Amino acid sequence: MACPSHRLRQPASMVAEDRELTLQGYEVYRIGGHELCGDTAAEMLTDFFVRLLRRHGHADSS
Repeated sequence: MACPSHRLRQPASMVAEDRELTLQGYEVYRIGGHELCGDTAAEMLTDFFVRLLRRHGHADSS
C-alpha cells in the first residue's frame, strides 16, 4: 500500500529511528520544535533535564 502523502515520510522515518535506538538499549526523549518557541520553553527544558538527571542519579532528589 502506498503512503497517501509525502509528508508522512519524515515522521515515519523519525519513529523508525526511535524504535531502532530503543532496540539498541538507548532511551529516546523527543522534544518538538513548537515546545521551544513559547515563554515556558526554558522552564520546560530545565524541568526535563533536572528530572532526567535525577532519574539517572546525577542530581539531588530534593
